[in-house]
Amino acid sequence: LLISSTKERNEVKQEKFGLPWRGVLYDVTACTLTALAFIFAKITLTSSGTNISAFHATWIRVITAFGALMIFDLVRQKPTGFIRKVFYNKRNAILLFFGITFGAVLGLSFFLMAYTRLKVAEASTILSLIPVNVLIISVIIYKKKVSTQSWLYSLLAVAGVIVLIWRDNLIKYFQGI
Repeated sequence: LLISSTKERNEVKQEKFGLPWRGVLYDVTACTLTALAFIFAKITLTSSGTNISAFHATWIRVITAFGALMIFDLVRQKPTGFIRKVFYNKRNAILLFFGITFGAVLGLSFFLMAYTRLKVAEASTILSLIPVNVLIISVIIYKKKVSTQSWLYSLLAVAGVIVLIWRDNLIKYFQGI
């Protein structure tokens, strides 16, 4: 849906990301399951008597996921040796370490903190700006050339987030004019 040109579609095929529609299906599934997880996490973190920080909750999630993956492989009796595969290539191990640190640990921890301090819809709406951040990082770090159309989509996304989050204040402001 966000692939706006033939060039971008060809890049997806060339880099073997698969068909965009399959990716959309996986993304919708991930979005739904993640929303459920965050709702349960907010209930847990904001309920009375819960004295667990977002950082501790994140580590519990990461360790549980790692353990579940190991158990899943044992039950299937098809151990993938994923740990050995990751550390075989030093560059991949370093990238994975930073990916886990920034995304799964710090990103998720700050997101859980946001969930406890904002409405779920507001925190989720702000999180929807990830593609805009990816676009900016791609330009700064990887020197990717981004089409004008992609920049316009990004501005539209930011404007949409602003409207959704501050809609009540915007309504009051424009009614006062």
